[in-house]
Amino acid sequence: QNPLGRVLLPDELQAIGEICLRYDIIICSDEIHGDLVYEGNQHIPIASISPEINACSVTLMSPSKAFGISGIGGAFAVVSDPHIRDRFQSAAAGINMGLGSLPLVAMEAAYGECNSWFDEKLRYLQSNRDYLCEALLQIPGLRLTKPEGTYFLWIDFRDSGLNEPYTSLFDVGLELSNGDVFGDAGFLRLNFASPKPRLEKAMERLGSLFG
Repeated sequence: QNPLGRVLLPDELQAIGEICLRYDIIICSDEIHGDLVYEGNQHIPIASISPEINACSVTLMSPSKAFGISGIGGAFAVVSDPHIRDRFQSAAAGINMGLGSLPLVAMEAAYGECNSWFDEKLRYLQSNRDYLCEALLQIPGLRLTKPEGTYFLWIDFRDSGLNEPYTSLFDVGLELSNGDVFGDAGFLRLNFASPKPRLEKAMERLGSLFG
């Protein structure tokens, strides 16, 4: 889940699916971060919970986040129900420009030839996550939940003493995503898919705001 980084459990997915079934809602599940799950957690596609939930689900997936190829493009949808698939394809016809050969080759290479590279990347991201969680919790007034997946940290600045956290951080050379975009003032989202020395420098700058 973006921005919090929660990896939903089967019973949570079941509850969401049952609500959608009860009210005849089609589920559109964006699982683009599904590969980015840390040790002790498992990504479970909501469509796998039951045949009934699968029949009302559209699952969107792409290797772009996990393998760092967003600039190339390339994604796909898994739609089991033929009637929903027809509606999906009709709706996409006016906006889908189609895929060139490069995105197709990139997706095939990412999923078929990069397992060891991805495992190393995931370990590096987990190390970054652990470092940042420890460093941020040393700063009085900051709160966060350690993400179970993704490369984002959702940081609560509401008790930090900073009236405008986004502006205060920007003034010391840090630009995080403003939580207002996600509907929560007082929160900032930090992307830690970055070399650790850069994150260490970021923590130095953040610490300077708190004396």
